[in-house]
Amino acid sequence: MYCNQGFKNLICSDLICNRYLYWFLKGKTDYLNSLGRGATFKEISKQIVSSIEINVPDLQTQEEISRIFETVTNIIHIRQSQLQCLDDLVKARFVEMFGDVDDRRTIADICSIITDGTHQPPKFTQNGIPFLFVSNIVTNEITYNAEKFISEETYDELYKRTPIEIGDIVLSTVGSYGHPAVVKKDRKFLFQRHIAYLKPIPSVINSIYLHSAILSNDAQRQIDEKVKGIAQKTLNLSEIRTITVPVPPLALQEQFAAFVEQTDKSKYVIQKALDKTQMLFNSLMEKYFG
Repeated sequence: MYCNQGFKNLICSDLICNRYLYWFLKGKTDYLNSLGRGATFKEISKQIVSSIEINVPDLQTQEEISRIFETVTNIIHIRQSQLQCLDDLVKARFVEMFGDVDDRRTIADICSIITDGTHQPPKFTQNGIPFLFVSNIVTNEITYNAEKFISEETYDELYKRTPIEIGDIVLSTVGSYGHPAVVKKDRKFLFQRHIAYLKPIPSVINSIYLHSAILSNDAQRQIDEKVKGIAQKTLNLSEIRTITVPVPPLALQEQFAAFVEQTDKSKYVIQKALDKTQMLFNSLMEKYFG
């Protein structure tokens, strides 16, 4: 391959093995980013790279450290692959059960409320009720590790627009659009306008089923066709209302939802193992390169 000026080519001397240097640099990503200079595009100069200090043990120790990181990284990749396989299993089951359903309805037909988060930036507080952004749902699950918070008073005012309950669905609409997440916890939170809010009609549609229906290839294709904009892709509420999904009998939806919930239990166990492995990886980075 040929590299342009955006790369720095490091050729290791006899004192250091390239695998060890790779893991050192990987562990210093944040530090390296902080060294970038420039207004429009940050760049790390050759001089800055040359001056970075690195602890260099003997070559045998370098090889041992490299093998440790490769082993832990391989375990992380296996766990991630297992999670992906379970997601693929749910998608395959959805197609198997509902791929030929003739009854198709729009999101507007099966949801009693279709709106989005507040359009005015609320007054934030140091702590309180989490205020979520698109980044909190890009995994198709809601994460509450918020950086912004609002007061109870602000929550009571904004809640009128989005009366969130267990079983409701939030959907990202800007940037990383098309990611749905089901509200599964009785926990207060609110969100920005780049997240749509859907309240499924329980007598018509099961929220867990609808979550998978939105993630299906057909619905995602519709979403891709409906987004507007060039620099920042946006899925408008008017377009969300026209997305169609198959609507089988509620009993079949609930049967599928039970399958998804069982799969989620397996995903939970794997995710916990993945989190522990990632913590181990981080601690090893700190131990050897901190």
